[in-house]
Amino acid sequence: MAGKSVLAHLESGKLMEIVNELKEIYGHRIDENRIMKALDEVRTDGFAINDEEFSRGIRAIGVPVFSANGIACSINVVVEPEEVSVEELRNRYAPRLIGVGKELSAALGCRVVPQ
Repeated sequence: MAGKSVLAHLESGKLMEIVNELKEIYGHRIDENRIMKALDEVRTDGFAINDEEFSRGIRAIGVPVFSANGIACSINVVVEPEEVSVEELRNRYAPRLIGVGKELSAALGCRVVPQ
């Protein structure tokens, strides 16, 4: 979630460098097309969701935070899947978290948050 929120906003050369490193580490388990599609969704939606992708029992949502120089970091909220549905993350958590991300971005000197 936090990783995808940051990766989605990296300069393309840096992004490909990281994707290539992941391929070296994880080999055939890394599907570049799937990653790029997921990052396109993050850019469109303004947030990333992790629904137990890496750890069972971990569901999370992350949003990017920008500085005057570009992507600075990501903030995220981790929940238990039994307590909060993906739908609830999208409909209740995302709008609020995006708002917080925009406030932090402004505080860090970002004038216009990229879409």
